[in-house]
Amino acid sequence: GVVAITALFYAGGLLLHTKVPRLRPAAVAFAGTGLALIPVSGLALYNFLLHDAAGAWLATSFIGTVAYGAAAVRMDSKVLAYLSLTFVVSTAWSGVSVLGGALVWYFAALIGFGVLLALLALTRPRWMPSVYLKPLMDLHPFVVPSVAVAVTCVPLLLGKGEYALIMFLCGAYFVLMAAVPQSRFRVAHYYGGRAGLTVAAAAGTWAASDSLPWALLTAIAP
Repeated sequence: GVVAITALFYAGGLLLHTKVPRLRPAAVAFAGTGLALIPVSGLALYNFLLHDAAGAWLATSFIGTVAYGAAAVRMDSKVLAYLSLTFVVSTAWSGVSVLGGALVWYFAALIGFGVLLALLALTRPRWMPSVYLKPLMDLHPFVVPSVAVAVTCVPLLLGKGEYALIMFLCGAYFVLMAAVPQSRFRVAHYYGGRAGLTVAAAAGTWAASDSLPWALLTAIAP
C-alpha cells in the first residue's frame, strides 16, 4: 500500500509537470510527497518483504537515487539534485554493507564517483545534466578532501595498502580537477594531486616492503 501510494504521488507529479504547465506548482508538491515517502516505503519493504535490513537499505537507496535524479533533471531543480547526492552516498554505504566489504570500498566508491564526474566534466561535459553541474562542483571539492583527512586521522580503520589506494584515488581526482579549464581552486587541486599521489606512493611502498625508511625515501624522492 505505501509503495503504491509513493509511486502514484511521484508518477502523478512528473506527469502533471510534463503535460499541464499551469499545474506545475501542484506537480512539484505531488512529486515531492512521493519522494519524501521513499524512506517510508523502504521501511515497509523491510517489514513485509525483504526482512533483510542491509538489502532493504540498498534497494531503497538505489531507488531513491534514480527517483531523485530523474525528478531533478525533469523539473530542473537544483534542490532535488543536492538531495539525490545524499542517496548516492547512502547507496555506496549500503552496498558495502550488503557485500560485506571493508570500509575502504565505501571511501573508494565516494572518490571514484568524484573521479568519474571530473572525467565527464573534462571530456564530455554535455553528457552531464546542467542541473547537476553546480551541485557537483560545489560539493565534491569538499567531499574528497574530507575523505582524505578522515582516513589519515583514523589510520587503524585501513591497512597500509588500502590507505595507499584511497590516497591514489584522491590524488587522481585532484589532478583531473586541476586539468578542468574553468574549475575553481586549480592551483590548490594541483598541489593536492601532488600530495595525494606522493602519499599514495609512500604508503604503497610501505605496504609492499614493510619498511618505513623505504616509504620515507619514496616520499622525498624527486
